[in-house]
Amino acid sequence: MSARVRKVRALPKMQPKRADGPESGTTNRKLQAYTEEIYIVATVEDILMRKGSDVIGTMTSTTVSDAVQKMVYANVGCLLIQQEERALGIFTERDLLRRVIAKGKDPNTTLIAEVMTSPVQTCQAHDDVEKCAILLDENQFRHLVVVDNEEPVGVISLRDLIFALHVNA
Repeated sequence: MSARVRKVRALPKMQPKRADGPESGTTNRKLQAYTEEIYIVATVEDILMRKGSDVIGTMTSTTVSDAVQKMVYANVGCLLIQQEERALGIFTERDLLRRVIAKGKDPNTTLIAEVMTSPVQTCQAHDDVEKCAILLDENQFRHLVVVDNEEPVGVISLRDLIFALHVNA
């Protein structure tokens, strides 16, 4: 799928006012035609270049308590659950609230494999930002794992997509 491309025209340029000759005065104040076009491409790769592509992950045998500590330390809202460089699932703050706390499970004994979201929703680095936003909305997710040949190369959030869409609007 090709990325969405928007044409953005450069600001119009004002012709300098001449002080002499028959063309002086207001007739010389014409806006020149747009002379240049700039192309902005909004892709997942653009987001990863801005925010970084670190993938914070853990294994299925990790306890929820340890996973939460890792999330707090890394200042992230989710952890990727991996096995041999493959994404098996994702554990988010929402999973903590709905699948652990609300159900009265003990975070110190509950394994992440029991409460992670699986399968993982993924996208490619060349995917369009709007396509990814629609995917998140349709599936009621807040995070997408960016993959290259099935290997995770980054994670983007709904917040990242909103920022990208707002900046490129």
